[in-house]
Amino acid sequence: MRVIGLPKFALDAIRRHLRDRGPGPVFMTSTGGYIAKSNFVRRDWKSLLTAAKVPYRKFHTIRHTHASRLLADGVHPAEVAKRVGDSIETR
Repeated sequence: MRVIGLPKFALDAIRRHLRDRGPGPVFMTSTGGYIAKSNFVRRDWKSLLTAAKVPYRKFHTIRHTHASRLLADGVHPAEVAKRVGDSIETR
């Protein structure tokens, strides 16, 4: 698990979602449990990409895109590694 910063619009959307739905994981199964990655990819991923008008790409590709965009924006590599859950060697 890791803590990441989110823009205000994302936090507002999550707050509305939780207010409308109630306590528990932000995204959960119909029985209130955590969604397994394999179920999410199979059931939801393609429709989310379609709704966002993003060409299909594997779920893990978004992680690489995120890291590349952060580096291009000048974010320090150690912070990028921390954000995506990698470790960075220090010498």
